[in-house]
Amino acid sequence: MELEDVSFQFLREITDGFSEERILGEGAFGVVYKGVTKNGDDVAVKIFKLPNVNVNHDLKQFQNEFYNLTKLKHENIVQILGYCYEIEKKPFIMDGSKLFVDEIHIALCFEYLHNGSLQKHLSDGFYELDWHTRFKIIKGICVGLKYIHDELQEPIYHLDLKPDNILLDKEMVPKIADFGLSRIFSNELARITQNPYGTRGYQPPEYIDKGEISGKFDIFSLGVVIIKIVSGPEGYPKCLDISTDEFIDQIQRDWRSRLEATCTGDLLEAYCHQVKTCTQIALKCVVTDSQKRPDIVKINEKLNEHEIDIDKVHKKGCLRHVSRMTMHNSKIEMRTESKDIIDPHQNIILWSHPSCNELELHDALETPSHVIEEHIVGRTEEKEKVMASLHEVMSERIVILPIHGIGGIGKTTFARLIYNEPKFRCYSQVWIDVSQEFGLTRIRESMILQLSSKESLANDRPMRHYGLTELISHKKIMIVLDEVWEDNQLQLQELKDMLYHDDSNIIVLVTTRSEVVAERICTNLQPHKILPLTNDMCWDIIKQRSDFNDRNDKEQLMGIGLEIARKCSGVALAALSLGFTLRSMNFEEWMKVKDSDIWNEPVSKDFSLSNHVLASLKLSYSYMSPCLKLCFTYCATFAKGHKIVKDDLIYQWIGLDFIKPTKLLSHMQLCEKYIVQLLGLSFFQQPVSPKVCHFSISIPHSIFLTSTN
Repeated sequence: MELEDVSFQFLREITDGFSEERILGEGAFGVVYKGVTKNGDDVAVKIFKLPNVNVNHDLKQFQNEFYNLTKLKHENIVQILGYCYEIEKKPFIMDGSKLFVDEIHIALCFEYLHNGSLQKHLSDGFYELDWHTRFKIIKGICVGLKYIHDELQEPIYHLDLKPDNILLDKEMVPKIADFGLSRIFSNELARITQNPYGTRGYQPPEYIDKGEISGKFDIFSLGVVIIKIVSGPEGYPKCLDISTDEFIDQIQRDWRSRLEATCTGDLLEAYCHQVKTCTQIALKCVVTDSQKRPDIVKINEKLNEHEIDIDKVHKKGCLRHVSRMTMHNSKIEMRTESKDIIDPHQNIILWSHPSCNELELHDALETPSHVIEEHIVGRTEEKEKVMASLHEVMSERIVILPIHGIGGIGKTTFARLIYNEPKFRCYSQVWIDVSQEFGLTRIRESMILQLSSKESLANDRPMRHYGLTELISHKKIMIVLDEVWEDNQLQLQELKDMLYHDDSNIIVLVTTRSEVVAERICTNLQPHKILPLTNDMCWDIIKQRSDFNDRNDKEQLMGIGLEIARKCSGVALAALSLGFTLRSMNFEEWMKVKDSDIWNEPVSKDFSLSNHVLASLKLSYSYMSPCLKLCFTYCATFAKGHKIVKDDLIYQWIGLDFIKPTKLLSHMQLCEKYIVQLLGLSFFQQPVSPKVCHFSISIPHSIFLTSTN
């Protein structure tokens, strides 16, 4: 189930303005409210408090709980339904200047558990819950704990298991909640920490004495919880005052006395045996030596044995009907925004030789940074304005300047101009093609690779083992994150946190089509919107790409070319693609391009792209040779970001019979020609180095596939 990104206003509405009557619970983390959606479903809304004193700690706790919960889907784990992460910029006046302060709203939405916490039922009296319900709760907690400890790719340890964090649904099915302190463990058996974990009375001695946390932390807490379930809220630590056998006998006597009032015979003995087994398990869980505590798999196996015994009694007709555990699937009506966007960027990376190692694969994350400025049209004044703005804030530890505009407008080219500015030659430089597959790990690895490679060259020693913090410490760094689509505020904030360092000077340029992304990621500077080129500028680009000044018929074509330039609507990509297409065309063909019906077709549903951009690209595609169309269409079958050896792609084209050799050109020569043509059309980007070609397809599949008919 995809989580809903909800607004803070939506949460205010469903909780009746965060009314006191709707409060379900309150703690140091914040407040939990009951919400009622428009369709009548109940939800729980957890609003996090963010005191100014420790904002970063609370943000990290929220992020930790959010990310861990998104990994979990189990009937004994509370289900997360949605989240809110909003940054509201509130103005205030200081020394006569208008400044903005960020007010952060963060919240999580969960399924609503109508029977509240286990703590409430234990506190209301020892006699409220019958044994069958208590055993079901114990079993459910253990099954949930087994899921997070043993059934995930990387185990998650809860580290704050207690009755308050075990919620009960309408059928008294237990669900483990509150993963704010939980941690993912990979291959580690234990960690030593100074951070606070757990709640007093549920913390194991190895944590209290040495700060050690491991899976056995949860096992100890589980033991305390089970003791309280079988013997009442005061059962622990009272059990420590008497011997193990004496405590077990006392619990059995108490339960036998209660059970004799409602059942006899085999059923009574089966229940008493369950009581003894649960008590024995609990006492083993709270032993001082963590290595002697049972693991959660063994605990579940033991409980399963005795659940089967009860089932046999059921078949003999000795037990009344008990309803099965059911899942209550709450749905939440939340704000959703249509994201009907056609992705025009299908990335294909071609290697120039077949022996590609891991280093080269990571290098493919780089986008070509070299650009010849004299060939760039119409951005000189714009660049100087941005450089002046950057100069004013260059002393800040981190500056993030988003460059946004519609697809094809020239964001990447503009970022390259700034990236190659001589003022930044003293900076270590990183260029990463982010695209729609946003991944913090991928970005981090690319930064480490690029920075460590440059450090190694400078210091004449390998730096690949260094982490990102060491590589950016005490450095001036220029980073370009090209084509960022991710608008999730949490992900963007985590990216900012990853890039920030107290003793560094980092400038980040972010290119994006989304004004929302630009607003959310910027720091210290307002986002820069790339404006369309003038018609004359588009015409200059077309003339460059079409070798117009070398033509004999340029006087005849001047008026036609100006009209085509006007149809490009100020978008550089449209002018680049058409310019290359027109270079081999005669007068009549220029006329056909100018008068084509494609200009008037509604080809784009993607509002981040100009309709004229796609029209121009579709026109360029329509004038490809049949063989080139087949080769280009085949490239669209690869997944975004797919890496392939250049010669392999050529052999695939040949093997699929796309290439028809001529008397002059062989299969291989034609393939090399087609790659050059696709680069010239700007359907593919220029290679990052002599060894690697990074191509970005600039036409949505729906356009060029329909054009093949």
